Amino acid sequence: MRIEQVWLDHFGKFRDEQLKFGEGIHVIYGPNESGKSTIHGFIQAMLFGAERLRGRGAGRDAYTRYLPWNGSSRYEGRMTISRQDRRWRIIRDFSRDSADLSLIDLSNNKDLAAAGKDVTDICPELTEGNYRNTISIGQLSLMPEARFAGELQSYMANISMTGSESVNVDRALDSLKKEKKRISAALPGQELEAAKDKAEQLRDLLARGGQVEEQLQDLQDRKALADEKIRSLMDKAERGARSGREEKARAIALIQQNNDIAKRYKEKKAQLQKLRQMQNSGSAAAVNRDISRCEDDSSQRDQLLARKEGLEETGGDLLKGLALALPFLAAAVLVWLSGSSIGLSGRSGMVTALILAAAAVLMLVVNLSSGSRRRRKVQKIEGQIQDIEADMRKIFDHYGVHSISELRRGAARAGYTDTGAAEQLKEELESIRREYDALQGPLRPYLEKYGDSITLDDDVDPAGQAALKKQKKISEDLAAGIGQLQWKLEQLDRHRRELALLEDRIRQMEKKQKEGYDDLMAADLAANTIRELTTKIHGTFGAGLNEEISDMLQEITDGSHGRMTMDKNFNILVDDGRRPVSPQQLSAGTCDLIYFAVRISVSRMIFHEKMPLILDDSFALFDDDRLRRTLLWLSARQEPSQIILFTCHHREARILTQEGIPFTLHELQ
Repeated sequence: MRIEQVWLDHFGKFRDEQLKFGEGIHVIYGPNESGKSTIHGFIQAMLFGAERLRGRGAGRDAYTRYLPWNGSSRYEGRMTISRQDRRWRIIRDFSRDSADLSLIDLSNNKDLAAAGKDVTDICPELTEGNYRNTISIGQLSLMPEARFAGELQSYMANISMTGSESVNVDRALDSLKKEKKRISAALPGQELEAAKDKAEQLRDLLARGGQVEEQLQDLQDRKALADEKIRSLMDKAERGARSGREEKARAIALIQQNNDIAKRYKEKKAQLQKLRQMQNSGSAAAVNRDISRCEDDSSQRDQLLARKEGLEETGGDLLKGLALALPFLAAAVLVWLSGSSIGLSGRSGMVTALILAAAAVLMLVVNLSSGSRRRRKVQKIEGQIQDIEADMRKIFDHYGVHSISELRRGAARAGYTDTGAAEQLKEELESIRREYDALQGPLRPYLEKYGDSITLDDDVDPAGQAALKKQKKISEDLAAGIGQLQWKLEQLDRHRRELALLEDRIRQMEKKQKEGYDDLMAADLAANTIRELTTKIHGTFGAGLNEEISDMLQEITDGSHGRMTMDKNFNILVDDGRRPVSPQQLSAGTCDLIYFAVRISVSRMIFHEKMPLILDDSFALFDDDRLRRTLLWLSARQEPSQIILFTCHHREARILTQEGIPFTLHELQ
């Protein structure tokens, strides 16, 4: 494969920048900050897209690093590649998404990306991991990534076992690991133990619940006896209270009717107050409040006047007392004067006359005392009426009116009141008040006789009432106990059903757990078999790779270093004639050279054709002699066929010129 041309339309510091590449060596020279690494990053972004991270990584990814410097909304580029006499143009618009790709086949101008294809469909071996770890070498990054060891190991195993790299051993092991994790997560270990514990608890509950039915039958029998005693006591009380019951029932009905009327009046009044509150706002609120206040005062005044009239109707206490006392006084005089004619003479007649006279005096005193109390009540009511009327006059004077009707009309003309719903409620209140007043006449005799706390049980024998209450309490307690036992029986039935379901579930989980353990053993066996096979394969296939890397290293260093070995985990050791050492124990330049040799050798193994080699200041730690030997080695092998070398030094171009090695120089400003 070869890179033919790149267009950095809008990428990093570049705008409308174009570079052409042919076969051979291309040296792209430029001082620091001239954009060499940007061109290197552009080639990778065109092949695989610009990495865009989320969260903490945002702002440090490739997408952000190469945003256009001029702030343009356009963020795009093009690149032409060729392979086996065919050419393709890659077009990406990074401003939308690094996956916004067009892959044009220049032989027929068809967009392969529209059919779901990308660069790996042109060159299957060219994955992003292979690219970064072999043919693309950035600044101070000659050492391949550690995770590439697993990919290389899988590749060697696949080639050896299947003749193809399509089977990925590392992926297979990872798949087995994920499968084991999935199987382990699905094992009902803790759930099974919890289910067994729950089943044991249910069995204990059922074992302790055997006596519940006997206890329930005993309580039901005792309650039946208590209910029979209650019926007997109630029949006895009913017979004893039957006399006068009908009259009390009528009285109770009237009292209940009176209470219902009062309740309806209270509810309607509350509705009216709520309606007024909803209507009130600003000065309208004050007017409506005053109207409501006058209406309440008027209603209260009417009630007080009615009470006053009732008290005054029972007036005339002196005359009534005299009327009651005079017959007794007349009888006393008659006995005193003519007692002998009616069989009362002497001392007995005198005593009888005195008793009759005392009764007359008592009658007169009682009536006078009752009249005095009524007068005080009347005086108190009159004072309350005066206070109410004074409050109403104060409101009337404030608005310049003489009555509630005038105040309502004025408020209506001013738009302060609602003559609809509010008036209807007031009419209903007035109707209820009339109904209440009409009921007071029939109700008053019953109230005077029985008071307002009359009940049908007034005449029940206190001892019988106490016995009835006691039996009811016994029956209620027994009913509560029966309810608890019935609930326990229901719980026991539920526990039996739950235990049956739980035992079936336990059997299923035990079967599932056994199958899961069998699957885990099978997965472990498969993974161990794969590891043993790959270890054996590395011993044979990896030997060839070690030999090639060692030959390349000795040729470039003129035999100054011994053989090199690389184990299956990509750990590299160099035999210096005394003992194997890691590259990090050698000089930085030698370490970079070793990893350079590893990359070149691995790329030959992975790619089945000549691939470009992209070097971004990769030889910064090489001395001039080692750099010269490396360039001569690359030129003599003519592999790779295309080398793009980014550098901020002139020594690469100078050495190539001195050695007569042809190259193309591109200078960046």
